[in-house]
Amino acid sequence: MKTLITILPLLSVLVVRANNDNGTTVELFYGLRETTPVLESTLQRKWINDLNLNFKSSLIIGPSAFQNITSELIGLTFTNSNTLWLEGESLIGLKAKTLYINKATINLTDNLVVPTTLKVLTLDACETPSTLLGIPRLFPDLEELHLYDNNLPVIGTKAFATMKNLKRLGLVLNRITTLEPGCFKGLNELLVLNLSNNRLTSLPAGVFNGLSKLKHLYVDNCEDLKHIDINAFRGMSSLRELWLQNNALETLQVGMFDELRTLGALLLESNNITHVPKGVFNKVKTLRVISLKNAMISSIEPNAFSVLNLESLDLSGGMRQRALESGIFTGLTVEDLHLRGNGIQEIKPHAWDGLFAETVNLNSNNLTKIVPEYFAGLNTSTLYLLANGITEITPNAFGNTQVKEIDFRNNSIKTIEKATWGLPESVRITIE
Repeated sequence: MKTLITILPLLSVLVVRANNDNGTTVELFYGLRETTPVLESTLQRKWINDLNLNFKSSLIIGPSAFQNITSELIGLTFTNSNTLWLEGESLIGLKAKTLYINKATINLTDNLVVPTTLKVLTLDACETPSTLLGIPRLFPDLEELHLYDNNLPVIGTKAFATMKNLKRLGLVLNRITTLEPGCFKGLNELLVLNLSNNRLTSLPAGVFNGLSKLKHLYVDNCEDLKHIDINAFRGMSSLRELWLQNNALETLQVGMFDELRTLGALLLESNNITHVPKGVFNKVKTLRVISLKNAMISSIEPNAFSVLNLESLDLSGGMRQRALESGIFTGLTVEDLHLRGNGIQEIKPHAWDGLFAETVNLNSNNLTKIVPEYFAGLNTSTLYLLANGITEITPNAFGNTQVKEIDFRNNSIKTIEKATWGLPESVRITIE
């Protein structure tokens, strides 16, 4: 933003004319209260949807300072974490739907009047916990509240209870360690809750009580999160997506997802999960996507995925056992089964029994020699075996396999011998 500053001494007012890149001109009229600048009024010469203003010193927003601004979004960015005062009449006349404040120590007076036109508030890197936790009381009509990169170690009971219309709540990067019981009580209309990148160590029973309309929950990238109580997700009858990746979760408990009867996507990748028990997913028949990619799985119980009808099950890089055991996919119907990069050296007999998969991806494993037992009973359209170091395919290796296409690229297979391998001529083979 290019700025031209003109001082009008007869009026004792500082006028700043700001021209942004598309030629929009905004005039800011300043007064002075002791040594602190006061933004008295603004004049927008040309309309722009997002009006972003940068300040290099502390600032008081005077009464009705923004009443002449017609932009949908007003952004206030401070370069040195200066103090911003919002007083009783500071926001009167505000027409913007969204207010964004960055790097300010915010002081709010108890008599602050907030226009009902304001629906979205974002406070980014405003490290004033007492002020931030007072936001719900002063801004009860918001539809979206985003608190990013602040310092909010504890979210207290009924912290947002006054925000009856809130639909989206973002609490990302706030160094949260504790969610007190009932902290989300009253958020009956909430659809999206984002708790990513915090310092949570556990999710206690009933922590999300009252969020019966919530559709999307993000509790990912919390590197200290090891435990989720079996009743943590109780009452979340509308949840569609649950993001739990990049945490330190160690166990999956049977029953922990049972009440999530509308859940479509469960993302558990990059955790420390070592065991997948039978029954942990069985009651969530709406599931379409499960990701356990890059976990630490050393055992999967037979029938662990039975009765599921998925679009994708991703176990890539998440399995520590070197043999694919029998029965682990029994009863599973899935479009894409991803088993890439697991170091699998052996496939036990009956590993594919009861599996219906459109594609099976075993790329980048260590299946150097293909024998008949490995794929007996497999029924799939496409089998991917790229980059396994395959040097030998024994006679009739695919004699009991139902498959339409096999991809052998990046192996040491130089010639195609369908009849020897037990494959009909109609099967498409790719070797390079």
